Amino acid sequence: MVDGTQSALGGRWTLVELEGEAVPEDGNAPYLELDVETSTLAGSGGCNRLAGGFELGGAGFRLGPVATTLRACDEEIMRREAAFLGVLEAADGVELDALGLALLAEGRVLARLARVR
Repeated sequence: MVDGTQSALGGRWTLVELEGEAVPEDGNAPYLELDVETSTLAGSGGCNRLAGGFELGGAGFRLGPVATTLRACDEEIMRREAAFLGVLEAADGVELDALGLALLAEGRVLARLARVR
């Protein structure tokens, strides 16, 4: 059974802030689709599709491993995608608040995502 916190994570989330910087609304923003029933994720890093799993429990939050396709895109999009994938690898916690979903590492916000309605 999925608890309230975990079920609130379900759905599609678009990256709006990465390492303290706003993410441009250029149609290439990374996003995650979290399926809490299967503890899987799908999405895009902005260029490449990604897929993997996640765990949420007493020990915190862990993503991974995350697999991606291997397309090449504009240099700026690839740079943002690499940083986003690094955040996914480093994340050890999540926080839901009025601003959306925050991915954390050692209590520090690495990225913020907004729910797609």
